[in-house]
Amino acid sequence: FPVTIDLFEITLPPGEHWLVLLRVESRTAIGLNPQLWEPQAYLVQEEADDLRYLAPIGLMLGLVLYLLANTLALGNRVLFLFALLILMGTLYDFAFYGYFRRYLMPAGGDLAARLPNLLALLSTTVLVFYIHALLEMGQQRFWRYFYPFFGVAFFLFALLTLFGDLRWSIAASTILLMLFYLSWPLSMFRPWRDGSVYIRAFIVALIFLWAFTVFGYRDWETDRKSTRLNS
Repeated sequence: FPVTIDLFEITLPPGEHWLVLLRVESRTAIGLNPQLWEPQAYLVQEEADDLRYLAPIGLMLGLVLYLLANTLALGNRVLFLFALLILMGTLYDFAFYGYFRRYLMPAGGDLAARLPNLLALLSTTVLVFYIHALLEMGQQRFWRYFYPFFGVAFFLFALLTLFGDLRWSIAASTILLMLFYLSWPLSMFRPWRDGSVYIRAFIVALIFLWAFTVFGYRDWETDRKSTRLNS
C-alpha cells in the first residue's frame, strides 16, 4: 500500500551530478518516482493531500455513527450491515493509502503488510451479506447459496491473510474476488424486475461499484499519489 519512505540521503554540491542505481525488493508491487528533496514544499504538499483525503473520511465516519444510532433505535439488521459496510470500506481505504502505517504503525511490521488485504476481504464479506439481506437473495433458488458461500469463503481468506502465508493468500483471494465480481451482476436481473425504485437505484450504484472494481481505480489516483512509494 502506498506510503512515503526516505531510503537514504544524498547531498550534492552545486553543479555536481550523480548517477544512482537503486535495487529494491518487495513482496508486493513497487513504484518509484525520484524527485528533488525540498523539505518545506514537501510538508506543505503532504498536509494539503492529507486534508483533502481526511475530510471526506471524517464525513463517512460521521455517517456510520448516525446509521449505528438508527440501528439501535430501529433494530434494523440491513441498516446495521450498511453501517458496517461503510466503516469497513473506510478502514480499508485508510490502510490502502498508507495512513494506518503512517500514523499508527510507523515502524511497519508484519501486520502493516497484511492489513490492506485483510480489510479488503472483510469489506467484501460485509458487502456480500448486505446484498444478500437487502435484495432478499435467500428467496432465489441459486443465489441463496451463492452469496453465503462467497461470504464464508472471503471470511476464511481474511483469517488466512491474518495468520497464514501472505503471498499465497493475496494470489488466491484475488482469484476469488474476481470470480465474485464477475458473477454477481447476473443475480441483479430478478431484483431489478421485481424491485421498487430504491432497489433499482441501489442496483445502479452496485453496477458502478462493479465497474469501478473490475476495471481498477488506482490510475485515477496516480497524479495525487505520484510521490508515494508502494511497498
